[in-house]
Amino acid sequence: MKTGIANLDGIYNREALLMAQDDSLVLVLGGPLAAMDKLKMQDLVLSCYTIAEFHPTTGGMSAIKNELHLKQFSGSRLISYIADYEQALNTMQKGQDLQYQNIRDYLQGFFSQHLTAANLDGRAFQFKQPLDSQLLNVTSADLAKLATQVEIIKITNMYLKLFNRTLKEKAEKLTIFIKGEYQTEK
Repeated sequence: MKTGIANLDGIYNREALLMAQDDSLVLVLGGPLAAMDKLKMQDLVLSCYTIAEFHPTTGGMSAIKNELHLKQFSGSRLISYIADYEQALNTMQKGQDLQYQNIRDYLQGFFSQHLTAANLDGRAFQFKQPLDSQLLNVTSADLAKLATQVEIIKITNMYLKLFNRTLKEKAEKLTIFIKGEYQTEK
């Protein structure tokens, strides 16, 4: 559980960075097309194509369940702490699934319609900036639509941050309860 709690802090910070990148992109997209820094825009839109995914350390929860033999604790508060944690984990995983869908639905279409293959390959697979500022058939309406879609991605990132804090709180409460109730250091 300790590793999972520590991982949540790192993910929380990554989600904050993703939201800042989303904000920067929306600002760039809000300007006139002719004056836009297209290289920066491509770099930011490609940076949005990520998610700070939490992978729970299931070993900790399994160890708790196995060591404490849950059947004997059916009337205990332990069951409710575990249920609260698992519900928060489920909510976070559903939020991550939604964000994957948002990214796929909103960004992949923009990539295939407006980025050159060389710029996409250079940034996405070699982790470099796009090679040039060339965009394919981009209109102001395309950019306005993308700005709205990035706002949706940003809102989902905001909710993922909230889910993260809820999950961390539930994990900490469970850990504290177990340590206090069962005098264990795990």
